[in-house]
Amino acid sequence: MRVQPRSNLLFHRYGDEAVILNMDTESYFTLNETAIRMWELLGENTVEQACVQMAEEYDAPLDVIQVDVQAFIQSLKDGKLVDIVADPA
Repeated sequence: MRVQPRSNLLFHRYGDEAVILNMDTESYFTLNETAIRMWELLGENTVEQACVQMAEEYDAPLDVIQVDVQAFIQSLKDGKLVDIVADPA
C-alpha cells in the first residue's frame, strides 16, 4: 500500500514546520518535524517500509509507529490531501 499525494497540493516548509495546502478545498494541514519526516518517507516508500524506517530512525517500537503512521494517513485522507493506492503486482 502506498500513499499518493493529490496533484492539487502546495507544500511549504519553514524551519521545523510545514504546511500542505489543498488548492481545491483550500484546506490545509500543518506538520511538525516528525510529521514532515513521515510525509517524506511515505512519498518514497510503501506504508510498511516507511513504518520500519521511522521505527529505526526514532528508536521506537514498530507497533507504536504503525499506529501513529496510520493515524497520520487517516488525517491526510480526511483533509483530501492523499489517496491510497495498491502496490503494483
